[in-house]
Amino acid sequence: MINVKYRLEPYQIYDYQGVERHLADMAAKGWRLESIGLLWKYRRAAPAQVRYAVTYGQDISQFDPAPSEAQESLEELCTSAGWEKTAEWGQMLIFSTENPDPVPLETDGAVLLDVIHRSVKGSFLPAHLLLLVVSLFGIASSVNTLIRTPLRFFNSNVHLFSMSMYTILLVLILSYLGTYFLWRRRSLKSVAQGGGCVPLGSSYHRVGRGAVVLLTLLVLLFVLIELRNSELIYVIVLPLYIAAFFALGLIVRGTNKLMKKRGASKGTNMAVTLIVDCILAFTIVLAMIFGVLHYTRTPGPETYVTPDGVWDLNPIGLPLTASDLTGEAYPHARHTASRGGSIFLPCRQYWDMSFSEKDQEIVDIAVEIWDPKFDWLYDALLEDLFDVPNEQLFSFSYQKEDPAPWGAEQVWRKCTERVEMDVWVLAWPGRVVCFSSTWELDGAQKALIGETFAP
Repeated sequence: MINVKYRLEPYQIYDYQGVERHLADMAAKGWRLESIGLLWKYRRAAPAQVRYAVTYGQDISQFDPAPSEAQESLEELCTSAGWEKTAEWGQMLIFSTENPDPVPLETDGAVLLDVIHRSVKGSFLPAHLLLLVVSLFGIASSVNTLIRTPLRFFNSNVHLFSMSMYTILLVLILSYLGTYFLWRRRSLKSVAQGGGCVPLGSSYHRVGRGAVVLLTLLVLLFVLIELRNSELIYVIVLPLYIAAFFALGLIVRGTNKLMKKRGASKGTNMAVTLIVDCILAFTIVLAMIFGVLHYTRTPGPETYVTPDGVWDLNPIGLPLTASDLTGEAYPHARHTASRGGSIFLPCRQYWDMSFSEKDQEIVDIAVEIWDPKFDWLYDALLEDLFDVPNEQLFSFSYQKEDPAPWGAEQVWRKCTERVEMDVWVLAWPGRVVCFSSTWELDGAQKALIGETFAP
């Protein structure tokens, strides 16, 4: 039987009424709150009717080596009234009692509201404003990429995933901030009329849970898409990246607790915790980069070496090879295949490098197959393919040629001012194929290429 469990709760520092109700419900189900960190820790106990009360200490800091005199006096006052301290969360102090009619801890609504606002300004607002800036910066960066280079944006699931994630985060933060200021405004009005703080509705809980569900589904969707594309790098690194920073939070919190146990001063505790935080964050980023570069690559095929190059022992199958086009059996070959792009602009790539004993030279073909899901992406793709940067040493252009031999709708050939290159762009509705070879193709070879890669 599990006697301890951890939960990620959606409550904010100002939602004292929601915390009190939630903990009472958990106690009735047989779970008592034990501590609050990144996760809330509960321990199994006999189901009971337990009342919880929340109060706030104005000068509480997580870096203080010991409770201040004011906090000790407050806790002693609560204990004398029959309340037992259960947990501490920032400036929030949580007390419990099984007395069915306990002495209320807070009676002055104006004082309580003022203390809550001080607590919010000390922790809630700075953290959420920082997240607001981060999400706005992330969205602005994505929008800038979308406006300036839309094809680059839609050519990567990472861009789509990042913008979706930052948008969900922005909505969540704005919801939390808006909820607090609306609640404070209503509570001020209630207190001015002689009442207390108004109960906070449960809608913001649903927003928080909904955001967590959406982010989880988004991560799973991203992983599944990259699995389909065989991009094991992202599949491995993303969960590790999330887990690493979650572990970072636990280690930093543990450092803070260790320094408090050793009686370090507030300034020393803050400095050591900050140094540990920075070192670990820097280490995690370096470890992720090192892992991407060295450990998350898909293992390549077995190879062997000849004076002419490195070749596959058992080349993988491709939709079309140089041997299919020329009819020559090549003794040495190297094949690669990959998937890329995004769910809106998927791309497949094939490459065949072979050695011709007859001509004593290397021949190769390279193919890129794009399947844009929208007409405007189709047009943007062609525009990007035909765009030649001004800084190129040679001036390139794409000239239309007869598509009939290829069986395509449109065909362009890459040319310089004097030379026609063996590079073509083939277009059908919903598909664009870039094909290159190291030799001049004849009509039969063009027909086979068009037949193989037509949609």
